[in-house]
Amino acid sequence: MVAVDADGRVEAINRRLLTALGMSDASRVVGRSLLEVAPSLDGVLPTTEGDVFGNVRGVSYAIHRGPLAGDGTSGGTLFTFQESRAVERLDRTLRSRQGAQEFVARYRLEDVVGESASIERVKALVRKYSKSDATVLILGESGTGKEMVAQCMHQIGLAPA
Repeated sequence: MVAVDADGRVEAINRRLLTALGMSDASRVVGRSLLEVAPSLDGVLPTTEGDVFGNVRGVSYAIHRGPLAGDGTSGGTLFTFQESRAVERLDRTLRSRQGAQEFVARYRLEDVVGESASIERVKALVRKYSKSDATVLILGESGTGKEMVAQCMHQIGLAPA
């Protein structure tokens, strides 16, 4: 992890990143330009908030860039580095745990709020199509409750007759 100010000067750096960059003394880094003290990072760091993959001294990293302050007003940036191998291991672990769990529908038809004619029509369609084993395509704008409708259909379809 390294925190830089708005001018790209290092404010803080952890020992692990220092070691990965082939350095050992944080006092020689703090206050100086990050790219001056670690030219191997030039062209590797993300230029906007988000994540990229990059190689630093022969090691592949997932590098995240985010604002230094929670409200984004400091102008500083926080870079975090995760070895790609560690991210891959974590991904495999999460996927294996998810595979072992059963997926459970969280929403019931009673959770759908509203009494308009449109909502009542959606509820009627959910009741009708949840009795079928056919694949159902649910269309709608973002945020309109497609996932909720799908879960309601699964919940009703799973209920004993």
